[in-house]
Amino acid sequence: MRVSLAAPVDGCALDATLLRTISTLPTLTHIIHFAQPGRPLRKTLDRASSPGELVLTGAVRAVEEDYRLIRSIEQVGPYEGQCR
Repeated sequence: MRVSLAAPVDGCALDATLLRTISTLPTLTHIIHFAQPGRPLRKTLDRASSPGELVLTGAVRAVEEDYRLIRSIEQVGPYEGQCR
């Protein structure tokens, strides 16, 4: 499964601590890219403007659990700055 992160608004920046959490997920097999933590981002409009893209592989249930965890981390905020 390919997962694209989504910055909710302009001016956010990826948080290094939460990115480390995502990078330790057991189904994470490849990081296509991550924006540099702390750098302001533009709002995500499509895959090309995503601040991070990941590939998850493994058992369906494990991939789904890690996917849900990534999305819940996004709700908590892997972003710094004026994001909400």
